[in-house]
Parts: sequence; structure tokens; C-alpha cells
Amino acid sequence: MKLIIVDDEMLIRKLIRMKLDLERLGIEVVGEYADAKSALEGIVSLRPDIVLSDICMPGEDGISFSEKCVEINPDIKVIIITGFNDFEYARRSIKAGVFDYLMKPVQAEELNNTVEKACDEIRQIRSRNEQNAKLREELETNLRMLRKAYINEQLLKETADSDIANRLEEFGVETENGDEGGLLVGILTVREVINNPRLPVLMENEVEEFFASEKFVSIVNDSWGRVIVISSSSEFPMKECLGMVTNVIVKKYGCHISYAVSERFDGWKDIHKAYLSALGELQSTHSDKSEGEVADSEIKLNNIPELSCEDVVKLINQGQIEAARERISSALFDQDKSLSVSVLKQKVKAYIRALRTSVAVDGVKRFNGEYEYFNTPSELEWWVNAQLIPILVYKKNSGDNDELIRDIVIHIFRNLDNPDMNQNTLAGDFSISSSHMSRLFKQCLGRTYVGIVTDFRLLRMVTLLNTTNMKDRDIGIEIGIPDAHYLSIWFRKITGMTVSEYRKMLNKCQKSE
Repeated sequence: MKLIIVDDEMLIRKLIRMKLDLERLGIEVVGEYADAKSALEGIVSLRPDIVLSDICMPGEDGISFSEKCVEINPDIKVIIITGFNDFEYARRSIKAGVFDYLMKPVQAEELNNTVEKACDEIRQIRSRNEQNAKLREELETNLRMLRKAYINEQLLKETADSDIANRLEEFGVETENGDEGGLLVGILTVREVINNPRLPVLMENEVEEFFASEKFVSIVNDSWGRVIVISSSSEFPMKECLGMVTNVIVKKYGCHISYAVSERFDGWKDIHKAYLSALGELQSTHSDKSEGEVADSEIKLNNIPELSCEDVVKLINQGQIEAARERISSALFDQDKSLSVSVLKQKVKAYIRALRTSVAVDGVKRFNGEYEYFNTPSELEWWVNAQLIPILVYKKNSGDNDELIRDIVIHIFRNLDNPDMNQNTLAGDFSISSSHMSRLFKQCLGRTYVGIVTDFRLLRMVTLLNTTNMKDRDIGIEIGIPDAHYLSIWFRKITGMTVSEYRKMLNKCQKSE
């Protein structure tokens, strides 16, 4: 706490200073002044918390001086020292915002008690202000989170809330430009999300900063790590903006980003349709368009230097599985950023085939997953990580635990339709502890039990969705998730879409081909 003393007599100022128990009060005397003018200048420069002032000073009395003090700093505590025991002075002091007034001659105990009360009140005010500031910050943070959660919910609902505009305004979203043809949804997806889970967060931060001044733009992200940009202004150049922010992110983080923009829709009531439109555009952009394009891609693929996997084979044989995964990702996804996805898919297929031949024995083919059903760089990278599991399971140079791991993984693959299968029951079936099984998975495959089961289930589910007309419940039974509602939740958590949304996107892509 900082305190100043104002009195036209120096000896009285010194006397007051001597009576203050500075250590007990936790205060510092930062200035002494003989008149109101110089004291006011000191208040502006020193920002004291407490003022001890005589009521009678040259040129200005203590009460009008007090009023000016409070104008400069409303939280300042002014204590008037007066020789007038007059009710009118007391009334005027209170009206002027004076904290308290003391009668001359001032007693040390009374002075210190009054200053201590002023200090206590200042501390209480500061504490309340800090709490209020923290509360405002928490409210803003929570409002931001609630706003994003609500928009995400509306993205996934086939029919938007009837009062969606009012709800959005409650969350601070301006919607008045959501006129006919005004709603656009853009999607950005980063390829390296598997190897660097922080990239989606960094990408979202960059996108939010880029659009910070655009009041009709909302930013959210989905559970697949994609950033969703929503504009309700018919004047908004979405595609151009996404191109610009993509260039910024790619240069800053050296990653690979794909983006797509929906058709125009009439307003927030069509947010779900716009979201599906953008997803479909993202999917179709990265799909082979025609036989001519495929043929052209094959020509381009011939110009790609032959990929060697000897270094990966060496790392696998040394048991450095994590390093092998990183090297594979670098070989396939980091060397040539100009490749189209159709060429990238062929590159991925050729590399995995070569890796199987170099590392694995016959048997790996039973785990085949259809790579053509994965149509963005990030999805292809996920597919490659999943394909590494059977390659490791059937590797030629087997170690002491490889045969046991192979039996366990084959058992998992054959029993995906068993909803009661879990790590504990699996460990019991093979007469080992659950913790020992976890160590084996990490050591031999670089994955957890949950990760392996998820990979196998998603591979099978995506294949069934693309090749059959099976109902959701029947697909769920096939992969050990018989509850159709939970299946949709599980699928959405991994891909960012419900099963029905994925089907709609497939239909849209098939119609556009």
C-alpha cells in the first residue's frame, strides 16, 4: 500500500509520519506535500492508495481537494484530519467521498486503526475486482466453448433448431447476414494429424487469428481434427480466404493441408446440408475423377524415384517400431508435397506392397484393407499406420514374443464381432497378465490394445459401408458394436461424421463421378 501526507506545516507532516506504524500496516509513505496542487500532481504520478490530508490548506480546503482525488482515482481512500468538530464538515466529507476524518490532536492508535481499516477495505476491493476479472474471463472462455459445442451439434443434426438464430446470438454469433444464398462452410484438414496431434489445434489458432476481425465468421473444429469455417455473409470470398490462410499455415509448420468449400445455402437453418456439402467436396476433390486422370496419374507416378524401404526394414528388425513409423510417414507423405491424392494413393499402395515383401511372410494378406476407400492424405496416413500391424505380426525375423503376439492379433481379428472382448479377457485366454500384454503390444507393434482393435474395426466398417447396403446395426454386429446409437457415436469420434452422414457423403461423391 502507498500513502501520501498533505499538510501545509512540515512539522505536523513529520509528526503524523512518526505516529504511523508502517511495518504493522504494510504501507509505504511515498510523498509529503504542503499544498493541494502539488499533492494532486503526486497522486497522478505516484498513484497512492491512501491520502492523509489536513482540512485547511492554502488555496483549497481538504474537502474540495478530496473530491478531486476521487475524480483521479475512484478507489483512493482519503482520510481528513480536522480541528473542526462540526456535523456540517462531517456531512460534506462523506459527500465528497472521504473515507474517514480524524480530530486534532491525532492519537497514534486512532490514526493507525483508521489507516488499517482503509487498507482492509482496499484489499477487499482488490480481491473482488480480481474475482470479477477472473469470473469474466471464465465466462468468456465458457461462452466460447459453449458456442463451439452448440455449432458442432447443429452441424451434425439433420434438422437445425427452429430458434437457431436466437441461440447463436445468445452465444455472441452475429447472424443478420444469413440471407438467401449467404451461408458457406469451409473445411481444412491437415495430413500429419496422426504423427503430430497438436497440429489441428495450431491450425485452428491460426485460422481464428486470420478471421478475427470478420464478425460474420465462426470457427469450430470436429473430432477428426478438421477446422470448420462458417460464414453467413453472401459477400464473403471463402475459397480465396482459405487459400490464403492455408499458405500461411503450410509455410509456418511445413505441413500438408487440404481444403474445400460447400455450395451456398440460405442460412444457418441449412448448416447441416452445408457441412455435408463441404465434406462431399473434400472427398470428391481427393478422389479419382476419371480413367483419363488415373492414366495421367500413372504417368506421373513413373517419374517418382523408386522408394526404398531398407532403412525401415532395418529399424523394424532392431525393434525400433516408433522410429520405423516415423520413417514410413516421411517417405510417403513428406518428400513431394505437389503430388495429387490419386498419385499419392498409388505411391502408398506400392510402398506397402514393397514393405510387405521385404518384412513379412505369407499370411499378411488376410488383413488386407481397401486403401481406395480412404480419400484424403490424413486418411491414407491412418490407413498406412493400420497396415503396419499385420506386417509386424508376420515379420520374417521373429523374436521370442512374436509368435505369441501373432496369435493374439489373429485372435482379435477373427473375433472382432465379439462385443465382450477386452484386454483383460484376452489376457486370460492366453494365460498372461493384462499389464504384460500391454508391454508386448507396445514393444512389438508400437500400439495399444484399444488402438489395434479400433484400426481393425474401422477398416472393416469402412469397407462394408463402401461395398454393401448393410444396415448400421448389422455392420455394428459384424465389428462387435451391436448398439447402433453407440456405433454412430464411436464412428463420429474417429471420423468426425455419423454413419448416416458418411453414407450421404458417399452418395454425393458417387453422383458427382
